[in-house]
This record gives sequence, structure tokens and C-alpha cells, in this order.
Amino acid sequence: MCSFIRRTSSILLLAGLVAASLAGCSTIQHRAEPYPPERGKPPKEVVKMPPQVPTPGVSAQQSGITLPPPSAAFLPLLSQVDDRMAAYEEKRHALEVFSAKAGKTARAPELDEKIATCQDLLQGILARYDQLHAQLVGMDPGQSPYPVATEKLQKIGNEDISFLEGECQQLIADGQQAEALLADNAARVLADNENAIATAMAANDYPQVISLYEQLLTGERLKPSFESIYSYGQALLRTGRDHDAGQVFRGLLQDVQQQNQAGREFQLMQLVADIQFGLEDYSSAFAGYVNIINRYAGFGENIEWARKQQTVISARNQLGAEVKSFAQLMRAHLGFFQPRDGFNVVLLAEQFLVNYPESSVTPTVNRILFEARDSAEAWYASRLQQIGQLKEEKRYAESLKMIQELPLQEMPPDKRARIQALVDEMTSAQTKEAEIQHVAEEANLQQAWSKGQNHLQMKEYDLAIAVFSGMLNTSYADRAKGEIKTAANLAAQEGRQRAAELFVQAGSAKDQSARVALLLQSRQLLQNILDKYPQSDLVEKVRKNLERIEQDLRGIDPALLTMPPPPSARQGSGGPPLSSVHDGNPVNEGEFEALPAASGLTTAQSGADILQGAVRQE
Repeated sequence: MCSFIRRTSSILLLAGLVAASLAGCSTIQHRAEPYPPERGKPPKEVVKMPPQVPTPGVSAQQSGITLPPPSAAFLPLLSQVDDRMAAYEEKRHALEVFSAKAGKTARAPELDEKIATCQDLLQGILARYDQLHAQLVGMDPGQSPYPVATEKLQKIGNEDISFLEGECQQLIADGQQAEALLADNAARVLADNENAIATAMAANDYPQVISLYEQLLTGERLKPSFESIYSYGQALLRTGRDHDAGQVFRGLLQDVQQQNQAGREFQLMQLVADIQFGLEDYSSAFAGYVNIINRYAGFGENIEWARKQQTVISARNQLGAEVKSFAQLMRAHLGFFQPRDGFNVVLLAEQFLVNYPESSVTPTVNRILFEARDSAEAWYASRLQQIGQLKEEKRYAESLKMIQELPLQEMPPDKRARIQALVDEMTSAQTKEAEIQHVAEEANLQQAWSKGQNHLQMKEYDLAIAVFSGMLNTSYADRAKGEIKTAANLAAQEGRQRAAELFVQAGSAKDQSARVALLLQSRQLLQNILDKYPQSDLVEKVRKNLERIEQDLRGIDPALLTMPPPPSARQGSGGPPLSSVHDGNPVNEGEFEALPAASGLTTAQSGADILQGAVRQE
């Protein structure tokens, strides 16, 4: 039924928008009305004129017809647009109110996304209405809103209807549904966070418990469970925030008393009084123990603990040091955290028994001592086992790190000495292991060095460079850089020599196609040198040689410079050299300078003349 009503109202809205646009168009042709008179001013006289129809094909200005201003002609359309803008301003305000209300509760990401989506939709529709309003007001006299403005109005109207029929409208208009959504959202977030708190508490991750709880913002109707609040208080207690923990437990005690939960009340009353005792707030602690005795004596509850604590506090004037020592033991016991405190409670209890062997609280101290000792011994044995396992696996760094995290100052001397012996043993083993590893690394480096030298001797320059490059992050780095430079120079020299030979062969070629092929191969070899051996000392000479070859190729055909490299020249340098000796003499860079221009070389004799002067070794 509600959906039908919303749909009907949406249809009526669209019909109203269309009607307003049609009315505005009609007004242009028949009449002009001014704005309504301003408040406090008499209405101006309206001069009615008979409608004038412009001649077809003639503009209004040419025909002498004076058209009314758009503010009067489009008044129904403007009025409708203004109404929708006002309506969406109200919707935006309503959504802001809803968002602020939701901000007071814990929110799931889904709700944040929904609110953001609705805000975007609202802003978009409102902005388009505003643009249409500005367009209508800015129209020139005589300009018709049809079809541009009316089509735009119909499009915005469809978006308007979609919003009214969507969940965003229900979110801000249906208060009951919005309240239910907020309540359900807050309940889900609360449940998720409480599960996370329970998990962190089980793992003794007290800082995480505190963080999760303090991030938990609850609504007016929702409150964390007893277990979550109790875990929060315990986490505060175990992290040294005793005063904060006492406040949390006192607040929890008030809630329990209002709910008439006797079992939890007794537990909390005792805990609150013990915390106050540990903080040496003797007056509050004494009052707390008195309340326990008065409230539970008639119910058969075990109130012996409260009586003993009350007796100790009563004797504080005569036994001040003893009571203070017992309070310190109580505080350490209540806030005990094994990984941080180690044997601290054990040491405090043992020291108390030594100092006050006849104390009336000896049975209580013994109970605390036995519980703390069992727990500490089990923890110590577990840590020793883990350290020993890492030691057997020769993971000395991890083992030593674990030892560093132990509270050594909170351990008995014998246990601390045993840990120190392990540290000395593993430090020695770690040093020995490092020496062995260093020797092995040096042997590997020497082997790699010899391998690189062999590649150099075999003129396998690329392989040599690869080997020496792998030594750049080692102690051989400086020496390796020098050998890389040497290999690059030798490879570049060999490549230039091969390129020079091809250049000479091109000079003696009788066929131009063969000449071009040889020049291209020579050019590619030189380009390979620049690409592969940029650290070579011969780079500048190679560039000059390359310019000389490209000059010849350009003289034959400039398009040759854009051709792909010939297959025989793509391998580059670093491999076995071509035959680079003519009549027993190596070819050198003289060939690049002596070769005539391409257009001038037509006979094999020219190439022979070149060879005659190209027999010197570079």
C-alpha cells in the first residue's frame, strides 16, 4: 500500500513538472505577468496587450514585437523548480540529521557507504535543479524553453522520482524505519567488536583489548556486555592502569547491583576493595570489606577473606611497613602479566615471608606464592624450550632476540645465570658460524673471480662482464668494476675492428647492394658497442666511426638509415671475431677515415688503395 502511494505521488510529481513546463511555454505566446509584488509595496499596474504573432521566418526584433522578460514568461516553470529545490534542501538537512544521529552509535561500513551514496544523489539532483533554474532565468527575451529546458526538466524529474521511490527517501522520511536501521546496525557492530575483544583477551593481548573497547562507541539503548566491560577492566589492570581499572569495576558494580545479580556483585565488591587496598587507599578498601561482611554474612557466603583484609588494614598504624609490603604484593598480584613480570610476584612473596615470617597474612601470601610460582615455572620452561629449539636449528639471531625480550631483572639469580650462559654460548656459536660463512663466501668469490678472468682470456667479454657484475655488492666490488671496464674496452675494440673490416669490404664491393649490406652490418656493430658498453673508453671514437658510415649510407639513400639491422650484425660484440687481419695485419680505425665517399667508389681498385694504407696497429 505504501509503495503504491509513493508511486502515485511520484507520477503526480512528474505530471506537475511537465504541466509546469507546458504552461511556461504557453505563457510565452499569450501573456506576460510580473513577479508578485514585494511585501510592503503596492502592486504595479499591469498593462495588458493583445497577443502579437511574429511573421513566419522573421525574428521578433525584426517584426517589432516586444516579448516579455523570461522571469514572467517562465514563472510557472521557475516556481516548480524552486519548489523542488526547497524540497531537496529539506531532504539534505534531514539526511544530515540522520547522519549526525548515526554518528553517535557504532556504525558498520555498509551504513557509511549508504549515507555517502544518498548524499551524492541529493547533491546531484539539487545541483541539476539549480543549473536549470539559472538557465531559465538567464534566457533572452523571446527565447523558448522548449525543447532544451523542458527535456532537461523531464530528465531531472525522472531522477527525482527514482530518489523518492528509493531507500534514501525511506531513510530520511520514515523515522521508525531509520530508528530500526540504526539499532540493527549498532547491534551488529557491537557484537562484532565484542567478539574481537573476547579473542584478544583469550590471547592475553591486553593493549588490543583496550584499543578495541575504547573505539567502541555505543548508542543510547546499547551497552557492552558484562564480559566485555570486565575484560576491559582486567586489561587496564594488567597494563598498570590500576586507577582506571578501579573506576571501570566500580561502574560495573553499580550496574550489577541495579540488576540484582548477587553472584557477580560479590565478585566485583571483593575485586574493587582489593584494588583499593593495593593502591593503599585503605579507607575505601576498609569500607568495601565492611560492605561485603554486612551484605553477605547472612547469606552464608564465604566472607573470611574480607574479615582478614579488614584486620590487616586495622593494624596499619602499628604494622605500617608490613601492611605497605602486603599492599604492594596485592597490587602486583592483581595486575600480573607473565611476559612482562616474569617471577616478580614470586620474588615479592618470598621477600615478604623472609621479612615478616610471623605475619597474620602468611597463609594468604603462601597461596599467592604457590600460584605465582607454578605459573612462572611453566612459563620459564616454555621459553627455554623455544630458545633451545631455535638454538638447535642454528637460528641464533632469533633465539637471542627472544632472550632480549625476557624480563631478566624479574627472575631469580639462578635462572638469570642460566639464561646468561645460553647467551654466551649462542653468541660464540654465532661468531664461529659467521667466520665459517665468511670463509665460504670468500672461496665462492675467488672462484667467481677466476671464472671471470678465464672468460677474459678466452675473449668471452660479455660472459666476463656478467660474472664481474655479480660481484658488485661484495668485498670484490672495486676490483670487479675495474675488470668490467677492461672487458668493455676489449669488447668495444674488437667490435670496432670487425666493423672496420666490413667497412673496408664495402669499399671493395663491385655491387652496390652488397656494398649497402656491408655498410649496414658495420653500422649495426658500432651501434651495438654504444648500447652494450657505454662505460668503454672508446665510445667517442665509435660515435665518430658511426657518423662516417652514416654519411656514406646517406649519400646512397637516406632511407637506408631507417632500415632494420641486417641479421648477421644483430649478435653484437663479445663473440669470436671475424677475420680481422688483411695480409697478416689487423684492420683499425684508419679504414673509417680513408674510405672514399659512397658516390665516388666504383671499382675494386679503390678498396685496394684503402687497404694499402690501413695496415698499422692501433
